Amino acid sequence: LNALERAAVSSPYIRECLHILRIDTGRVNPESEEYTWEDRWKQDTYKSLATFTSLTTLVIVTCEMTAVQLYHLVTTFPSLDDLRIEEFYEVWSKDSMQADQFHSLPTTLRLTRLSLLTENIPYGFGVNFFSWILKTETKKSLRELTLAFGKLNVYERCTFLNTISPVLQHLELRFLDTLGRPSGSCKSVHMKFILR
Repeated sequence: LNALERAAVSSPYIRECLHILRIDTGRVNPESEEYTWEDRWKQDTYKSLATFTSLTTLVIVTCEMTAVQLYHLVTTFPSLDDLRIEEFYEVWSKDSMQADQFHSLPTTLRLTRLSLLTENIPYGFGVNFFSWILKTETKKSLRELTLAFGKLNVYERCTFLNTISPVLQHLELRFLDTLGRPSGSCKSVHMKFILR
């Protein structure tokens, strides 16, 4: 994170040419005090990363953070068009439970592609990830959606499918096996729809 911030401030080439950012922090040992997102992911860092004006795709893989941090991170990049979350483990904090702060989150997010392959849905501010997405401009712009279904949060996923963008053109559903393994494993099922 510190290296990203330095690149944003000091390297116009990287800042203006970076199109895809992949974040993979791995899982953090709860007994380890190596780092926490709370310690390093500060408001100044968000401002620095906002200078990556060419970045259009954000891929989050095996990442631990609070939902609040996720919501702020996703809305940091002004040209973000494609969000892919492949695995997410929510870290709980007092801020995550303050529902009144939900209304002050940025709503400028305008995705055309969203891929959510994690069984765990973030619940920052007491509001789930789908409810937050529907508060943004993505509700009117989303054209491609890939969504994984497992045993967790089925109701939230179904509700989201019933209220998504009227311009949606491509819908892909992936059904996870009983162990929550992502598609590509032996028992997963894929369904693809081309909407006209």
